Amino acid sequence: MNKVLSSLNYTPEFQSFAMSQSNQAASTSQSLSQSASEMSDSIMSSWENRNRSQDIMSQKQSDATLGYERIVDTETGNIYKIDNGFTDWYDGSRYKSITDDQYTDSVEAVIHWK
Repeated sequence: MNKVLSSLNYTPEFQSFAMSQSNQAASTSQSLSQSASEMSDSIMSSWENRNRSQDIMSQKQSDATLGYERIVDTETGNIYKIDNGFTDWYDGSRYKSITDDQYTDSVEAVIHWK
């Protein structure tokens, strides 16, 4: 058997073809790996965005249940929870209601005005 195997000679064309096939397989494998990685990143990003949306909804529900609204101090950027109804009568420009994106930012303090 050793004698038979040692007598095999491969042509340069066959060797070139075999290397080409091997390189193509490696390239395909790298491409599939990259696609899998991108898909995993996309799934993780969707999960994180879903969690963020749920966090915002939970914060809003909690504020409503506890009787708060959130405002931002436009001079400092600090966010405060304040008794609900503040923005109904406040007509200044320093404090304004926060945006949805700010619900996940930390609250500096709770203010009671009633």
